Amino acid sequence: MGLLDVCVPAHCTVCGAVHRYGDHPVCELLRGYALCPACRDACAPASAGNRCEVCSVPVPRFIRVCERCRREVFAFSRAVVMHRYSGVPERVVESFKFAPHKSLGRFVAEQLAPALVGSFTPPVTLVPVPSSLRSVRRRGFAGAVVIARELARLTGVPIEELLRSRHARSQKALSYEDRRANALASISLKAHRAVPHRIVLVDDVLTTGATADSCAERLIAGGAKDVCLLAYAIEY
Repeated sequence: MGLLDVCVPAHCTVCGAVHRYGDHPVCELLRGYALCPACRDACAPASAGNRCEVCSVPVPRFIRVCERCRREVFAFSRAVVMHRYSGVPERVVESFKFAPHKSLGRFVAEQLAPALVGSFTPPVTLVPVPSSLRSVRRRGFAGAVVIARELARLTGVPIEELLRSRHARSQKALSYEDRRANALASISLKAHRAVPHRIVLVDDVLTTGATADSCAERLIAGGAKDVCLLAYAIEY
């Protein structure tokens, strides 16, 4: 390890900092990613605190549902999210999707696996939120699919890739209603596919909930009875 530190310095997959190979758990090196101790500690699961029962944003004590979720009616019944989309978790997602460091999908799945097992009673089926063909071509992979497949491998929960997404307008500058209309127009259920009754959608980031809501609406129209969401991070 000392010779490697001198000849081929290790760089954190997330922040790029140089650090010692000996600082990595062996499993990280074998799985193709390596986080420095600071980034790894920043991604440690924290106490969830009091969160909205629908979208998972933090809310004051004794509040069960946030103000937005009292106004909006989502097709998905609840969301379980690990981190706020800021700081190191945000850089994890950006490095995974835009660097791109595909192997970080394994890290995200390893962090999500306990939440999947602890929050959803079997039987459930994992369904990744789809990426547009343009996005897949640009990055080389569909982020939610990579995470969902690894989650299935780690937990034994079955996975079905039931949804597809055609190119749509960018969501960034749109209002919630426009995002929802845009997402609903672009997402469809694959033909001739049986839809399980209980589904956990998998995504990297939950923003307004418009895309997850549109996915859930398509799945429920196809026969699902209950659709939830599992995401690595949430914007708020």
